[in-house]
Amino acid sequence: MRSSLSDRLSVALSALLIAALCLGMFLVPKSDFSERENRALAPLPSLRLSSLLRGELSSSLSDYYGDHFPLRTQFTACKATVERWLGKRENNGILFGKEGYLIPRDEYDSLAVARENLLSCQEFLGAQSTTAKICILPRAVDVLNLYLPDGYDTERATSIHALTDELLPSALSVTDTLRAAAEDGSYVWYKTDHHWTSDGAFLAYQTLAPSLGITPLSADAFTPVTVSERFLGTSFSKSGLAKNPPDTVTLYRYENDERFEVYNEETQSTRYGFYHTERLSEKDQYLVFLGGNFARLTVRDPDAENKPKMLLFKDSFANAMIPFLALHFDLDVIDLRYYQGSVSELLTNNHYDQILLLMGADTLATTPAWKKLNR
Repeated sequence: MRSSLSDRLSVALSALLIAALCLGMFLVPKSDFSERENRALAPLPSLRLSSLLRGELSSSLSDYYGDHFPLRTQFTACKATVERWLGKRENNGILFGKEGYLIPRDEYDSLAVARENLLSCQEFLGAQSTTAKICILPRAVDVLNLYLPDGYDTERATSIHALTDELLPSALSVTDTLRAAAEDGSYVWYKTDHHWTSDGAFLAYQTLAPSLGITPLSADAFTPVTVSERFLGTSFSKSGLAKNPPDTVTLYRYENDERFEVYNEETQSTRYGFYHTERLSEKDQYLVFLGGNFARLTVRDPDAENKPKMLLFKDSFANAMIPFLALHFDLDVIDLRYYQGSVSELLTNNHYDQILLLMGADTLATTPAWKKLNR
């Protein structure tokens, strides 16, 4: 009798929980964007016979329910915490590194996108009469070797570099410098984000300067200003953890750096200075650098005449380096992930003294945008 009553209670409680979760799917307000995860959430798919026959509807519904499941954040955090307690070294593609470092695995099932991008870059660089260089920037997994979980094999993650060496052997690199600095204890990479810190960007600027024909300013020329001590970036969001030691965001300020005119072609507006401190109130505090990513920016120093002009093709890593490059060049900044214009026309209508392609290895491997270089 007791067993029968216990079984009935178990079934009733299970049914009640399922019913509550089902009701929650309909009653809980939905959002198009997850600020915690810094990504768009799956929309409710339209019911169409064609998508049903192709099997797309069930997949879209699965994505929708997965993204909008009630208490999803709490369940995800619980799972990640339990995984860590059980001694597992990662969750959702994020390695639980030493000293609070959360490191994306960044392993790729295929390097086809990387190969296509590298071949496009190879073709573009070979066609230029202007001095043109490329630097493939490292990822956290390339720099933070000292902080990786014990026994982690980096062979799959680093395979992209062998392809880069094969197709673009003349590409510039800052990886060894950043790795050595990290191993010496320098704070060159955020613990909770996939980007480098201002320290890392400054070190990369000093390393690249001779190849760009410029003399870099020393650290004494800058005043580090801490603007946040509570940054929890994209790696933290993806890890699912409920908590982790936050990062510090520091800006390398220099005298009168607010004089620089930054024109955003997308918004047709000019802003003075590089830093959008109002974005520090948002989840993604890396947006303090230039306010985010845009198709085309121009950066000019109104107090300088006859400064050499650089065409910079970039991804988000360059946002933290642009304040340093702007000391030496007038910059036209193009993010090919968003730029819809013709690069050929851009080169025809403007004179550039240098061209620099500055992109992260993960962008190279996952975003097929660089074929736009040759159109």
